[in-house]
Amino acid sequence: MAYRRCVRMLAALVIAAGAPLFLSAQDSKLNKQEQQDVNTLVKLVDGIQGGAAAPAQIPVTWLQHHFLKAQDGKTFTAFTLKVDPAALAAPGVALYVRAVPKDMVMPEDKKEAVEYPWDDIQFPEIGPDGRVARALAVNAGQYDVYIGVKEKSTGKRGEVNKTTVFKQELSVPELSATGTLKTSSVILAAGIEQSPMLTPAQQRAQPYTFGGMKVTPSIEGSFSKAGELNLIFWIYGVAPGAGQKPDVEVEYNFHQKLADGEKYFNRTAPQPLNAQTLPPEFDLSVGHLAMGSLSVPLASFPEGEYRLEIKITDKAAGGASITENVAFTVTA
Repeated sequence: MAYRRCVRMLAALVIAAGAPLFLSAQDSKLNKQEQQDVNTLVKLVDGIQGGAAAPAQIPVTWLQHHFLKAQDGKTFTAFTLKVDPAALAAPGVALYVRAVPKDMVMPEDKKEAVEYPWDDIQFPEIGPDGRVARALAVNAGQYDVYIGVKEKSTGKRGEVNKTTVFKQELSVPELSATGTLKTSSVILAAGIEQSPMLTPAQQRAQPYTFGGMKVTPSIEGSFSKAGELNLIFWIYGVAPGAGQKPDVEVEYNFHQKLADGEKYFNRTAPQPLNAQTLPPEFDLSVGHLAMGSLSVPLASFPEGEYRLEIKITDKAAGGASITENVAFTVTA
């Protein structure tokens, strides 16, 4: 099976898109209505942490999430929500995200200030499909993530806004350890395109833009036979080879799921990431990251479910290897 890189631009973007991500919480000034929305959602989440019932006036669903390496030893978690636009009087909402460690002991004195690993408010517009992507950055561990959504205040006297708060459990992996071969989450992509470089503030609103590359994740993991399977991921803990470049080989093996079990279907040629294939300026010592990517035409794939086995071998580390698996579906 022939293969090519996810898109031709990836070779040029591998350095910019491969740096550890930086994400900061809200630090801009809010207007009066926005501050009222913050106060309302913070009070609601405080109460729910204390055992109060959660409002559920706006249907909100956590669709998926992906883990990547962030700066300062943290893990960047990009996630996608679906907010039912039919339940909103207007597209604008207040979106509050709070991450609370499972073992965090809350102070008995409710007046005592509490600092959370992640505590952020944004004011997105909800489009017709209801999907909104955001991110948080925390240390590895077990968390309860509280998501609060509120119709945005307009300041009109006597207005009543719908609210929803729900809790999502999240197990955040450690990706910052050096000398241990690991990968980010594998992102199945519905599309990949060039993008301007983002500021940390812009990264909060566009968490699937990495360097100069904007990825549109596939929520369902379903791809048409007339299209392509696209995916991208980052490789961490790689040993330096010649010229501070990695010497990594990535293998992609496809397995078809059938009624009576699973069978091997096909594979691509191994994908080398080394001094011959990476840009001359690539340098592990300054924080550049190896990036795996794939774009495979699906015309030869029968309709159905598949498991893609991805094996990463670090030749510069004596052949150390890890294997990741990702499921996808091929449709007509």
